[in-house]
Amino acid sequence: MLLAVLVLAAAEPAQARRLALVVGNDAYQKVAKLDRAGADAEAMAKELDRAGFEVSLHRDLTNTRFAVAVSQFYDKVKKGDDIIVFYAGHGVQTERGAQLLPIDIEGDTEFVIERLSLPVNGLLDSLERLQTRMAVVIIDACRDNPLRAQGRSIGAARGLSGPNVARGQMLIFSAASRERALDSLGKDDKTVNGVFTRELVARMRTPGVPFEQVAKDVQNAVEKLAATVNHKQRPLIVNDSIGDFAFYPGAGAVAQNDPPKDTEAAATQLQAAREDRFWDGVLKANNIEAYQGYLKRYPQGEYALIAHAAMAKLASSPSAVVAQNTRGAGPEPAPAATPAAGPSAVAPPSIAGPKPAPATPAMAVQPLPAVAPPASAAALPVQRTRAAYALPNGDRYDGDVLGNKRSGKGTYQFANGDRYEGEFADDHFLGQGQMVFANGDRYEGGFQGITKQGKGVMTFANKDRYEGDFVDNLFQGQGTFSFASGERYTGEYQRGLKNGKGEQLFANKDRYVGQFENDKPQGKGTTFHANGDVFEGEMVQGIKQGPGAYKFANGDRFEGFFVAGQFSGKGRLYMASGDRYEGDFHNNVKEGRGVHYFANKDRYEGMFKNGAQQGQGIHYFANGDRYVGEFVAGVRQGKGVHHFANGQTREIEYDKGVEKAP
Repeated sequence: MLLAVLVLAAAEPAQARRLALVVGNDAYQKVAKLDRAGADAEAMAKELDRAGFEVSLHRDLTNTRFAVAVSQFYDKVKKGDDIIVFYAGHGVQTERGAQLLPIDIEGDTEFVIERLSLPVNGLLDSLERLQTRMAVVIIDACRDNPLRAQGRSIGAARGLSGPNVARGQMLIFSAASRERALDSLGKDDKTVNGVFTRELVARMRTPGVPFEQVAKDVQNAVEKLAATVNHKQRPLIVNDSIGDFAFYPGAGAVAQNDPPKDTEAAATQLQAAREDRFWDGVLKANNIEAYQGYLKRYPQGEYALIAHAAMAKLASSPSAVVAQNTRGAGPEPAPAATPAAGPSAVAPPSIAGPKPAPATPAMAVQPLPAVAPPASAAALPVQRTRAAYALPNGDRYDGDVLGNKRSGKGTYQFANGDRYEGEFADDHFLGQGQMVFANGDRYEGGFQGITKQGKGVMTFANKDRYEGDFVDNLFQGQGTFSFASGERYTGEYQRGLKNGKGEQLFANKDRYVGQFENDKPQGKGTTFHANGDVFEGEMVQGIKQGPGAYKFANGDRFEGFFVAGQFSGKGRLYMASGDRYEGDFHNNVKEGRGVHYFANKDRYEGMFKNGAQQGQGIHYFANGDRYVGEFVAGVRQGKGVHHFANGQTREIEYDKGVEKAP
């Protein structure tokens, strides 16, 4: 399973509470069920409890229960607390970012899926606003997109992509982009937890180790384990964290909890991590002395055979790069070998939207073959030329080259059917270009480095279309998203989600203008309904909630409080007929105690139910008379007393509003 970890840290208070929310979703109803998400969640919950966290554990959450669980947990969090959120279950990557799927997820479009899921970008924004001392978010999402498994072209085929991290944050993926994270190491692997989770839990137990180091140790250990079954999986770490948070304090620190007593296992894990770090240094040196130093320190080490082979290769070819880190070179697949006849033939990874451009090659590339000039001639300047060549992985390039680099204008055809046409610089997509994806998606606009950057237009295969600003592959800034369904949004985006001021036109022709947060109307705004009604007031997650005013097309107007989109609580209803009501409302109708002022100057004071007078009440007539008695469904019922303006009184009995004969 893919796993993402985000760490946010702030200034440390003297005493911080430790709170954890742990969610494991296995029992999916409409997509493939999972086997290990619940076990991973329980393992994390148990370990966090040992480390002194107050743990809230949830299993198999529906959309509604998921939202409630997150909301209730955040209600408990106070400024300065240490919190951890762990999620294990299905996830899907859409153009707007990673989405966490509840067990009742279903839908045929990204538009629907995004509205029934929990967006990771929104989760991260909420965590920043909580102002915790430290927050760790661990997202253990599905290996392969469960929606594509059902034949629906929604989201990337596998994997999740992380948003940018701010200062005080760390982001970890259990596998790089388009790598598949392992649940197990094969049929003989009896461990109940996924590869990443088991390594994380084991390394959490080491006293005094900062989480930043724990993450690096897990990164190395996971890759080493994956390599034993010929699988490529190297967790990706993006780190701008601050502070030295540790699950268990080291010697001399005041411990909230002691680590579990399996010290022998912990020592073994720590020794393996040290060997991994030593081997990384050997690879950077890449000389016989470095490999000899490794073998002297670890004669029976994990990399001993590789070290011997590297020494033999260096002895025969001293300039060769002969060893590689079996844990991989970075977040993208390792580049292919450079063909002798082509410039910069290191292949970029295949791109799937939102798709990064090829990464800068990690290995040296061969120069173009050239005829040696006479000894007396000066070196000629490098000239831009045209080249066309195929790469070993099946990709093809046709375009300008400068020296041994793709530079200028060209076309890059990926083996999977994706195609980029545009500007290159130093082997990167850089400048203006067009990317046509095999799934029918198309992007045209700016590229910088490996990401969509600047102004651009993204047209999806389902006819959805976004035009506006991009930052690091995500919608960021001003933009317009037009849906094939007829909906359209124009306004501000943050991290791929509607955030800030905007205007949304819905398929039913309703129109909302106002504030958005986490892709939904939130805060003050105005809704213009297709039938002519207009609402002005507070919105919460796309629903009318709180104070507001609703003007009907027929001239009626309500001012008061809304709950779940309906009149509820105290309010005033002004009717086009001249009538006015002031009092209690429930589910859009008069209910409770109130006063109804009639256009003819009559007035009723008393109880209401289902929009009509019900129960004890007093009807004041414009001529000075008044009636005191019971009302049912808006009419007088039973015995009552009529007080006349001249001071006389008479007891009268009514049946369904009709006076009974004496």
